[in-house]
Amino acid sequence: MSRGIENMEEKNTPKTFVGDQDVNALRDAYMNRADWIYFLVKEGLDRGLGIDFAMEAFSEVGATLADWSFQDCADPASFVQKLLDFGRGKAQEGIITEQTETAAAVEYGYCPLREAWGKLTEDTALINDLCGACGKMYQGIACARGLKTEHPACFSDGEGKCKFRFIKE
Repeated sequence: MSRGIENMEEKNTPKTFVGDQDVNALRDAYMNRADWIYFLVKEGLDRGLGIDFAMEAFSEVGATLADWSFQDCADPASFVQKLLDFGRGKAQEGIITEQTETAAAVEYGYCPLREAWGKLTEDTALINDLCGACGKMYQGIACARGLKTEHPACFSDGEGKCKFRFIKE
């Protein structure tokens, strides 16, 4: 394993709910999903598609999720509350860091997807692209709900956190 991957993974380890069977099951499910994402995106890249195909696909997935699961989220506060349901809140160690009438932000302290990708490849550029693509899903959900998305930090930045901010347009 390259030192770059090791450095990223040192900061991406679960710190809460360690040993909690329910949370571990969710983390395992996220890691399984990450494997599928990796192999599907890798196949597209191997066939000559650029990473933009994955970015667009995840944005479209987000727009679909907005219609299924986020219909009642017309403001940033309700949106981040929904984002931090049991799965993302506990499995990804998510917390709300800002909540006003016009903006709200979440911060994730652990990413099981990133951990899974680190086990599949040492290609940090590909892992960063996968993170970016998955972030587009949040953007797709938010956009469909009339919210602008900012993504000021990601595990790939070396900060050890993934942050999103949603602003009412």
